Amino acid sequence: MQKHIQSRTPARRLLQLAALSTLAVCAAAQANSSATVQIDSFNYSVANGGTLAWTGVDGYQTVSAQAEDSAGLTGFDQHQSSGAIAGDTQSASTVYASGSATASANRTGSATATTLRGPGVSAISQPNMGTSSVNQSDAFTLSGADTVTFNVGYTISVSSPGGNVNDNYAEGAIDFSAGSYLGTSGGTFELEKYSFDSATGIGTYDGMLSLTVTLTGADDIGYYSLIANADTSSPSAIPEPSETALLLAGLGTMGLALRRRVAP
Repeated sequence: MQKHIQSRTPARRLLQLAALSTLAVCAAAQANSSATVQIDSFNYSVANGGTLAWTGVDGYQTVSAQAEDSAGLTGFDQHQSSGAIAGDTQSASTVYASGSATASANRTGSATATTLRGPGVSAISQPNMGTSSVNQSDAFTLSGADTVTFNVGYTISVSSPGGNVNDNYAEGAIDFSAGSYLGTSGGTFELEKYSFDSATGIGTYDGMLSLTVTLTGADDIGYYSLIANADTSSPSAIPEPSETALLLAGLGTMGLALRRRVAP
């Protein structure tokens, strides 16, 4: 009896190792992509002591979130609101994707998106996708001929370890523009950060965006537009070649262990 127990012990250990290999494959298949775009602050300063007034009729925002499993073929959820600038939150979720967007009355906000790898129709052409967006714009006047500078503080975080540029990535983007309707001043920032910009697939970026607008007088009208977008994509869980090899190695180990078992 003692000899029989000793001969089975190594086989049991090999079986445990094979099981751990299989679990590693499953864990890899659940690797996720996530993106967050945060508008941390929004403020302005008028250069020569004048005052800024919002027109009161041009303020507008859209807050949206969308989640899709297999590009919407196996799961879809979407929520959106539009109206005056105010506090609002929209969120959407499916089994393998989610998105959430929040806007505030003080013109800050955030957009987040997350996706998981999961069973689907096609790993590449129908990925799981999450997206969210906050879009605010308004018009303003100054009390006289003057210059105003807008400052937007932001933080962008993206994560998709082991991802790629095609179907497994995270993106955070900010579009910020301001100017005069007469076209005499202003500018635009288009900021995009991707998970594949970093060798690790993970990155956090923060800073301040500043734009200066000059109005010629009290009858001149200026504007600003600020958009925060978060997008993620993860393929359906059709195993990659490396994952298949790992799984086969685990199964092979299990088979070898069973063949070497010593019968009682």
